[in-house]
Amino acid sequence: MSFENVKKLDKELLESNEKILQYEANELLAKSVIKNDTVKIIESFSDRPIQELQKLAKMIADREKRALIFLLSENDNLFQLVCGRGATNKMDMRTLMQESLSLIDGKGGGNKTLAQGGGTASLTKEEFIRNVTNIIAKQIKSEEYTTLD
Repeated sequence: MSFENVKKLDKELLESNEKILQYEANELLAKSVIKNDTVKIIESFSDRPIQELQKLAKMIADREKRALIFLLSENDNLFQLVCGRGATNKMDMRTLMQESLSLIDGKGGGNKTLAQGGGTASLTKEEFIRNVTNIIAKQIKSEEYTTLD
């Protein structure tokens, strides 16, 4: 097989993966919970690369301006997290990430709209998601969240 054929197949594979992620983004949006003008998407996966979670979060944020996205993947006894938001959602993703990572002795970073990190899977995925859901609920209720510009 020639180098050009390999490059062509690589490009086709990337395009196919992109289409699958777009389909998945639409599926996650379809089953999202809408409350207080926030479209919440909290999902857990197994063995997904963090780059894929980042792409998925960006796709969802681009499609839904009110989105609040929290994606978790368990890979080899480690949790990898991505959180993001749409343009009209004002929650600070750095704060959400820091508070989430504190539960699993993790490290991470990002900005107000997209953050990522990881740590030890010291809780079950279900326990961790339950804790994160509570963190999100508290942030939504907090004055800090409602007064941000």
